[in-house]
This record gives sequence, C-alpha cells and structure tokens, in this order.
Amino acid sequence: MGQVIVVGSVNTDYSVRISHLPRPGETVTGGRLEILPGGKGANQAHAAARLGAAITLIAAVGTDAAGDSARRDLAGAGIDITALMRSSAPSGFAMILVDSAGENMIAVAPGANEQLSAAAVRERLATRLTAGTVVLASLEVPLAAVAAAAGAAADAGASMVINPAPGQVLPAAMLRGAIVTPNEGEIDPARRPAGHGRRSDRQRSRRHGSRQRRNRRRGSRRRGSHRGGSGGRGSGGRGSGGDEHAG
Repeated sequence: MGQVIVVGSVNTDYSVRISHLPRPGETVTGGRLEILPGGKGANQAHAAARLGAAITLIAAVGTDAAGDSARRDLAGAGIDITALMRSSAPSGFAMILVDSAGENMIAVAPGANEQLSAAAVRERLATRLTAGTVVLASLEVPLAAVAAAAGAAADAGASMVINPAPGQVLPAAMLRGAIVTPNEGEIDPARRPAGHGRRSDRQRSRRHGSRQRRNRRRGSRRRGSHRGGSGGRGSGGRGSGGDEHAG
C-alpha cells in the first residue's frame, strides 16, 4: 500500500460505562472508566497503518501530558509524527457516557484541534504530496484546514477522501474530485454545496402563509355554493347545515 496523509483530530477519549444515561441535573455513580486514544484523524491513521500503509498525520496536540502521550502512541504504531503540530492550547478530549444498552452521550472539547490552520496544512503538504498520495480528512478540525488539504490534493493530482463527520454543509470547491464517505445522517449536508441548504424559516413561513390563504379562499367558495344552491335549509336539510358548520 502507498503513502497516506491524514489531516484530522487527535483526542483522548474518557469513556464511562454506567447503568443509564443521566437526566439533566442527575448524578449517576458506579461507572467504569476507560481512557483511550481517539479523535477521527488519529483513528484513521491507526487503521491505515494496520493495513500496511505509510502514514503521515497532520494534526495538532497540546504541550501537555495528553499531547505527549498521543505522540508516543502514534509513533509506537509506526505513524510519522513529524508533521504533528504542538499548540499552547490543551489537547483535545472527548467525554463519552455509555449505558447498559449501548446508547451513548458524547461531549467534545476540541482544544488544540481548533488550532490546525489552513497555512499549517499547506506548509506540511507542500513537500509530501505526489500524484500517488491518498489524503484522508474529517471535520473535527477547522473547515479551512480541510479545504486547504483538498485544494492541495487536487493541484497535485492526489486522491482526496473526506469523511464529512461531524456532518455539515461543505463548500462546493472542497468537493472538487474528492471521494466523500458520509453515513446516512450526514449524506444530505455532504451533497448540498454551501448556500444551497434547506429552506430558511422565512421561506417556510411564506409558503405556509400562502397555503393558508388558498385554503381560506377555497372554504369561502364552498360556503357560497352551499348557501346559493340549496336555499339554506331547503333540499339540503341537515346535511347542508352540517357542511356550512364545518366550513
């Protein structure tokens, strides 16, 4: 397998298994804690390394103990960390609560991941990209960083693969020649270019108001027809009266 460059996040995952997910204000005790390496970028890098690819990870971690641990873990898996940026911000982490049925709640503090800039990505890709390179990216880092990776890959003739998670609307230029791998919940935002999302609240309100006015006009025409054609309570009897009441 050839060269793979991953542009993405590095987190430490704090996973707590508990009997049930807490309601607002509730404390649930008796949990079991696991501390694991995580982040979509790091996970992609580990997976590709296990398949035998030569991996370089472009990401950002803090200068804290979590950042040191992440660097050791990645290097130990055979991943090239020479493009890994150090930031004064704390390393990213995720808090994951998992109940006995497997349902979960996740809160993420991106920390250093938010410091990965477009300029830093372009600089690190400049000497590493070839036409045979595969670039993998996900959206737990700033969108500008992913856009920079996509642009550099397109210019070099490299393959670009975007995992659009967490799901959001992507600029059309970012998708130029890219392979996009959304899941079911992400597919609509991934396919809509920026500025072409769902109808705005104002548009929906206008459509709803127009529909109400059309319904009122139809109702008025029906009432006028009943009164004029049946002669009030003549041949129409109770049925005519019932229709008028319903209108």
